[in-house]
Amino acid sequence: MGRGLTAASILLLTACRVVPVAGVLTEVRDGRERRALARPQVVFHRALNTPRPLEYAPRERARPLWDPQGGHVYVGDRFGTFHALDATGRVRWTWQGRGPIEAGAILDGDRIYVVTGAGEVVSLD
Repeated sequence: MGRGLTAASILLLTACRVVPVAGVLTEVRDGRERRALARPQVVFHRALNTPRPLEYAPRERARPLWDPQGGHVYVGDRFGTFHALDATGRVRWTWQGRGPIEAGAILDGDRIYVVTGAGEVVSLD
């Protein structure tokens, strides 16, 4: 039993190998080669807001929404502000809701639907 498990483990380990090549990972599985960046590159980093005094472990729960046609990122924060950012992280516009935005928005054509913690469902054009 122990010998069969060892042989299976060796077979599993040899089926996949990763070879670093000039900052690129090359993974080979079942004879197919797949390349991926060794590390993700940060394109932009932007804080949505400033923590309140004595706030413990602030968390943003809303999932960002990417608009491939417009090239914008939409995300709400725990203070009820809904942000529209361009692909470089600059603020295009904001909208203030009555409660925290803890869910991701939905994009339908030119309209964005946002739900706030105050029980609002809002359609932004």
